[in-house]
Amino acid sequence: MISFVKEFRRINLIVQKYSYNKSYLLCLILSKIVFEVIELLPPLLYLVFIKNVIEEGNATYLKFVVIGYCCVFLAESLFKVLLQVIENKISCMFELKIQCKILESICRNPNSEFDTGELKQRVEDDVQQTVLYINDYTDYLVNLLGFGIVVLIMLKMSILFTMISLILIPISFLCTKYTNKKITNTQVLYREKYAEYEDFLFESLRSFREIKSNRLEQECTERFDSFWKALSGLFIRNHIYWFLNRGFIAFKDVFLTKMALFFIGGIMVIQKIISVSILLVFMDYYEKLTEYILSMTDLNAQLVKRQVSIKKVQEFLEKEHNTTKSCCLNGNIVLKHVSHKYENEMVIEDCSFTIKEHSYTAIVGASGEGKSTIARIILGIEPIAEGKIIVGNTNINNYDRYYSRKNMGAVLQNSGLFNVSIRENLLFGNPNATEQQIWDACKNAQIAELILALPEKLDTLIGEKGIKLSGGQKQRLLLARVFLQKNSYLILDEAVSALDSNTEHVVMKNIIENNQHQTLLIISHKLSSIIDADDIILFHDHKVVTRGTHKQLIANSTLYKQLWETQIGGKKNDC
Repeated sequence: MISFVKEFRRINLIVQKYSYNKSYLLCLILSKIVFEVIELLPPLLYLVFIKNVIEEGNATYLKFVVIGYCCVFLAESLFKVLLQVIENKISCMFELKIQCKILESICRNPNSEFDTGELKQRVEDDVQQTVLYINDYTDYLVNLLGFGIVVLIMLKMSILFTMISLILIPISFLCTKYTNKKITNTQVLYREKYAEYEDFLFESLRSFREIKSNRLEQECTERFDSFWKALSGLFIRNHIYWFLNRGFIAFKDVFLTKMALFFIGGIMVIQKIISVSILLVFMDYYEKLTEYILSMTDLNAQLVKRQVSIKKVQEFLEKEHNTTKSCCLNGNIVLKHVSHKYENEMVIEDCSFTIKEHSYTAIVGASGEGKSTIARIILGIEPIAEGKIIVGNTNINNYDRYYSRKNMGAVLQNSGLFNVSIRENLLFGNPNATEQQIWDACKNAQIAELILALPEKLDTLIGEKGIKLSGGQKQRLLLARVFLQKNSYLILDEAVSALDSNTEHVVMKNIIENNQHQTLLIISHKLSSIIDADDIILFHDHKVVTRGTHKQLIANSTLYKQLWETQIGGKKNDC
C-alpha cells in the first residue's frame, strides 16, 4: 500500500508550490464523500423493504421506500454532474498552472540538463500524470472512508459474520506488493525509453532533408522499429502485471470469499443467528466492500505507476530561485577563473577577463576553443561549472537569469526563427515596436530591400526555422530582431558569418554606430569583421592567451598575426 503521510506531503508540496486552489480541492473531496454516502443508502432501503414490508407485511413503509429510492436517484444524478464539473475545472486549471511553472523553471535554469524528448515529456506527460495522481489519491481516500463506513454497517448487522468476511482482506494487499513493484520498475524503463524515442522522432522530423540527402531512410526506419519493439515489450509486460494483480484479487474476493460467505451465512440463518433480510443486505454491502477493495487495488497500482512522473515534477519544485528579479543590469562583465567542460572534455580552462561597459569587445580563435560557450555561460544557457561572473558589483548567479536575460540581446550560432510571418518574428524581440522602428531595424540589418520586394512584405511567412530564407537572410532577420530590443548588452556569436563581404561591412558598421550606448560582445572567426574592436581577446587551447587592439596584436602576438595573414592571404597592408 502507498504511504498516506508521505503522499499527502508530496501532494501538499505541489498544492503550495503551484498555487493550487485548496478550496476547489476541498470541495472536490467533500463532493466525492457525499456521493459515496448516498450510494450506500439503497441497501438500507432494501433492508426496510424486506424486513418491514415483506416479512412483517407493513405496507406503510412501502411509501417511504419508494420516496427514498427517488431521492437517492435524484441526489446521485445531481452530485455526479457536480463532481464532473468540479473535477474538470480543477484538472484544467491545475494542468495549465503547473505547465506554466515548469516552463518558467526551464527558462530560469540552464537547459543543458535535459534533451528535447525529456523536456517534452516533463511538460506534457508528467504534468498530466500529476493531475491524475491527485485525482486518484482523493479517490483512494474516499474509497477508504467508504470502506470504513461499510464495515461499521456490517458490524452493526452481525459482528461474527463481519469478522469472518474480513479475515482474508489483508492477504489481498500482501499479494499485490510484488506486482506493484514490478509495475513501478517497468514504468521507469518505459518512460526512459519513450523519452529517447521522442527525442529521436523530433530530431528525425526536424532533419528529414539531411536524412534524405544522405540516404539514411533505411537506418532511421530500422531505429524506429527497434524503439517500438522495445516499447511494445515494456507496455505488454506492464499490463500483464496489472491483469495478474487484478485477476488474483477478483478470483479471491469475488468468487472464493463470496461463495464461502453464502455457505456460512446460510448456516447462520438456519441456526437463527441472523435473519434472511440481514443476510441479503449483508451480502449487498459485502459486494460494495469488494468493489472498494478492487478499486483501491487498482488505484494503488496507478498511484505507484504515476509516482515516477510526480517525482520528476517534484525535481522542478525543489529548485529554489534565491535570486533578485532586478532588471537593471549595468556595469562591466568580469569573468574570474571560469572553467567549463562537456562530459569529460574541457572547453574553457581558467578564463579571467573583463568586458568593459559600453565598449566593443571581440573574442576570436580557432573553432572548438570555447568561444561560443563563453556567450552561453554569460546568458545563463549553460551553467557555470567553476569560477564566477560579476556584472557591475554583483555575482550573476544572484540575479534571476530569466530577468537578467531581458537586459541581454543575443544572436547565437543556433538562434532560430519561427514558422510565422516576418513581422511576428521581429515582434518577438519587442512586441511594442512601431512600424517605423521595425523598418529602421530592418534597414540597419540590410534586409529592408528584400522584404519590400516580397509580395506580402512583412506579412510573408518564412516556413519552419526560416526554411524559405537563405543563411545570410536568416542572419540579417535575426539581427533586425535583436536591434529592436535595445538591451544594455548585445552578444553576437558568428552573427554575420553567412554574409558576403560588402553586406558584412555595412552591417558591422551599423552595429557599431547604432549601439554605442550598449556593451557589445562579438564572437567571430573572421578577423576582418572585428578589426575596429576596442579590445580583442584571443583564445587558444581553451584559454585566453592574449588581448589588445588589432594593431597591438599584429605587432605583439605571433599567433594572432598568423591567423590574420592566413585569412587575408598575406596582405599585410590591410593591417
